[in-house]
Amino acid sequence: MEFIATNTTIPVPKVYETRWSGNRTRLSQIVMEYIPGESLDTAWGKLTHDQRMSVCRQLRGYLSQLQNLTSKTKRIEAANGGPITAGLRFPRRGGPFDSKKELNDFLVEKNGNEYLSVFRRYARAAMSDDHEIHFAHGDFSPRNIMVENGMVKAVLD
Repeated sequence: MEFIATNTTIPVPKVYETRWSGNRTRLSQIVMEYIPGESLDTAWGKLTHDQRMSVCRQLRGYLSQLQNLTSKTKRIEAANGGPITAGLRFPRRGGPFDSKKELNDFLVEKNGNEYLSVFRRYARAAMSDDHEIHFAHGDFSPRNIMVENGMVKAVLD
């Protein structure tokens, strides 16, 4: 979030501490500034049509800013220089990667169900190793967007 705050106009809370280990989930935990308002998934039904359109325009602009960010290195890595998290339902961490080929191989590598090996082979054959890499939010969802009075107050996580 510090990287986003420094390089975009996306409203993000101030980060006080990040904990990477010592918790049962084995995921990072972020201690951050409290942002007043409510999550977009809770607020959406209460917003007027004009407020919904305004929120959508704001989010479109924020996503555009994210996708226009470039890495200062040639490596494919998280904003903190560490491993990336791929997937939401069954997230896996990997990298950093020195090439797009390494990233693509990681994305389709054997992970669990042996019956998916044929799918993985076809999926990998369809992947290009010369595609552009864009910065992305790993969980850009309504529960991670704080709004107040029809305005986006912060993007979390």
